[in-house]
Amino acid sequence: MTATLVLGGVHSGKARYAVGLLPTDDPVTLIVPTPKAGDGSEAVTALSHWTRIDTDDVTRTILRGRTPAIVDRLTPWAISLIEAADARDDLTRALDIVTGAGEELAALCLGVPYDVVLIGDEFNAAPSSAKSKDHVLQAAVGRLNQVIGAELPRVVLVSGGRALDLSDAPKVR
Repeated sequence: MTATLVLGGVHSGKARYAVGLLPTDDPVTLIVPTPKAGDGSEAVTALSHWTRIDTDDVTRTILRGRTPAIVDRLTPWAISLIEAADARDDLTRALDIVTGAGEELAALCLGVPYDVVLIGDEFNAAPSSAKSKDHVLQAAVGRLNQVIGAELPRVVLVSGGRALDLSDAPKVR
């Protein structure tokens, strides 16, 4: 089975690409982490025979679905983890939280007997001030992408309407 991380910016086509990795005729569990204030809505439109589940319990939902799964954007999930720990203003704690959660999610994706596609936001190219209130979130999402990307066998970056498979690229440790 394949575990894939698809990264891209806003309106990059990452959701379309990610959906194309899954069987169109079979059941799929679409997991939509609950959007938080300031976060955009989901990007994937579920097919009629897919099961959509809105939840922040991403790992358990992947396990319970017992079908190929797609997680529509990891950013809302990261926000919920950070906010649940009241770590929005604590960079070190936020990074620790998403590192642990990312390692757990990656291990799960590698162990289930069906395909899992995770969609992540890639916005680390945009600089942010260390004093910006969104700096912690941006750094945490970047760390989450790093942790998951280092473990999954397949990572694809979608930009400019093109998909670049990074799976064979050297890993940064």
